[in-house]
Amino acid sequence: MRPVTVPTTDVNSQYAVLVDWLVTDGAPVRRGEPVAEVETSKSVIEVDAPSDGFLLHAVSTGADFELTAPIAHLFDTLDDLERRRRDREVARHAPAVHDEPGRAYRATRSAESLATEH
Repeated sequence: MRPVTVPTTDVNSQYAVLVDWLVTDGAPVRRGEPVAEVETSKSVIEVDAPSDGFLLHAVSTGADFELTAPIAHLFDTLDDLERRRRDREVARHAPAVHDEPGRAYRATRSAESLATEH
């Protein structure tokens, strides 16, 4: 898994908005292919794929995000991408675990049993 980030060479902003995905989620991309458009406080930037692979969106269209965070991830195979999607879905539906007052964490059942065991 390789991150796709916004080039920040001439950007003075800390946050941006993802304006449009130019490639659908799960699609194959080639190095240098434009994959998204993002808007900072001063400009619209086209983001290119840093390498060949299958693209998994990490930010939704219209969402604000921190420029240091990846907007997507590239995978070598479609199977790797699908495995990551399944893992995210399982984690999203995992029950919250409270180990400090007011603070919750999400964990899968297997992670909970390992934590209990150790």
